[in-house]
Amino acid sequence: MALSWVSMLALPLALCCLLAAVSATTADNCYWRSRNTINAMGNGWFACNNTQVNSDGAQLCCIGGDHCGKDSICHSDAAGYYVGGCTDGSYGDPVCRSSCSE
Repeated sequence: MALSWVSMLALPLALCCLLAAVSATTADNCYWRSRNTINAMGNGWFACNNTQVNSDGAQLCCIGGDHCGKDSICHSDAAGYYVGGCTDGSYGDPVCRSSCSE
């Protein structure tokens, strides 16, 4: 009987670890340019859906809790507007706006 309790506890723990790994992978795919340096962003950034300039291109990235906008601009209710990052580590895709980030 003790084994079944262990099994019941192990499944939720395994699912939590899997979800954490998926979240980390998503965040690791976001990049942000600052002072002519492209940085891989960690936790807290997310790729915005339907923000590609070209079909199958890179997506805009914003800080979690903020709003994805047009022209690679994100909006924070607390801090205002800012140039977002993108999912292209080379920053060559058109959605990766390099103006205002140098």
